[in-house]
Formats: sequence, structure tokens, C-alpha cells
Amino acid sequence: MRCAGLALAFGASWCFAFSGPMAKYLDAAGLTPIETVWARMAGAGLLLAVVLAVVRPRALRIPRGRVPFVGLYAVVAAYLWMVVVATVVAYILGVSAVRRLSAAVGVTVASLEVVGGAVVAWGLVGEELGAFQMVGGLIMLSGALLAQTATATGRLLDQDRAGV
Repeated sequence: MRCAGLALAFGASWCFAFSGPMAKYLDAAGLTPIETVWARMAGAGLLLAVVLAVVRPRALRIPRGRVPFVGLYAVVAAYLWMVVVATVVAYILGVSAVRRLSAAVGVTVASLEVVGGAVVAWGLVGEELGAFQMVGGLIMLSGALLAQTATATGRLLDQDRAGV
């Protein structure tokens, strides 16, 4: 089960890795950040609905008796948080960042989502972080810092060469 989870997480990371360059491509094609997010969400939603219909057709039908009425509010609130804040707002911010940064730097900085997720899980639900997770978080933070520093240094060298 752990190998399957790692394989799925690795697949998700590859999908995310393509997210920044594709956002840059859609920006070059003239789409605004909101149009880019809409296109990505609509495409993902349609694809996931088709996959779910094929793999687990019963999952699309939830009997009303399974969700208590009071629990329905919690489910709707969690769903709206996931859709509006954790997805739409996050993607709009990410696409807007890629418009102003290179795709490599934008994706590297956005990968700090993993570190933020670990910190939120630790703070909100008491998830334990081991030594490997903490070292990994430090490596991620160092990589983001190096990516930003390298970009800033590259710009300074380009200005020196141009005689600015």
C-alpha cells in the first residue's frame, strides 16, 4: 500500500511539474490568469468525472440517508473551502506568479506547498513530523531560495553585460 501511495504521489508531482510551463504557454496564448484556471479546472473536472464513471460508477450517487443533515453542512463547507480557496485562489495566485517569474522559479516556489501542507497538518491535526520530513522541508526551502537567488544573480549579470 505504501508503494502505491508513493507512486501516486510521484505521479501527482509530475503533473504539477507540467503545471507551470503550461500556465506560461497559456499566458503567451493571451489567456488571463482566471481564464487559465477556468480552462484547467474545467478540463480536470471533465476528465475526473469520466474516470470516476468508468472506475466507480456508484461513487457518483450518494444516497441521502448516508449523510446526516447536520453533517451535510460540514461537507458543503469543506467542499467550498477546497474548491474556492485551496484550488481556485491557489491556482490564480500560481498562474499570476508564473506570469511575473520564469516557469522554473514559479514552479519551484509553488512546490513549497508541500512544506506548508506539512506545517498545517502538524499544527491543525497533530500530524507528527519525523527527521526525514524536517530535513526534506529544509531542502525544499533551500531549493526555492537558490532558485530565486540564481534568477536574481542572472538578471544582474545580464544587466552588467548590457552595460546598464
